Amino acid sequence: MPTEEETRHAAEAQLAELKVRKSRLKAVFTRHRNKLIDMLDDEELTRDDAKPQLDKLEQAMDKYSEGIEEIIKDLKNNNKTEEMKKSLAEMDDMNQAYDEVVDMFNKCLSIDPGAAGGPGGPPGVSTDMYKQLKRVSIPVFSGVKAQYDFWQSAFSSCVDSTDATAE
Repeated sequence: MPTEEETRHAAEAQLAELKVRKSRLKAVFTRHRNKLIDMLDDEELTRDDAKPQLDKLEQAMDKYSEGIEEIIKDLKNNNKTEEMKKSLAEMDDMNQAYDEVVDMFNKCLSIDPGAAGGPGGPPGVSTDMYKQLKRVSIPVFSGVKAQYDFWQSAFSSCVDSTDATAE
């Protein structure tokens, strides 16, 4: 019969193995996520070209979720509540990262048949022309007080002083 020390050591070794597996799964997820984000920057990209990468990301997310669920179950069985809370928060962060990329995919490659100017475009602009338009990047304030006036005027011209739609 194993001693209490041996049992504790075995439990810690199992948890360490689960954490290593989760780390590898997270790395796979991150690689697929970054590749999809890079692909979405390509103006010539079609939904059919990007869909396999989205499928890979979804599979990676599923495997990651399974891995972290195993860790959470192990932590729960060993009454490690604080570590379990951290793992749950990490799982929420990964779900949010996944959802953000899926939203980017849908936003970049969706077709909105209700637009008068063609699928996905504003009224009066053809679909081809709309795809060629660059999105305006909204300036983000860096926190440096000396740059505030520059940022404020750039932000104002992009957001407050424009007739652009929310998209």
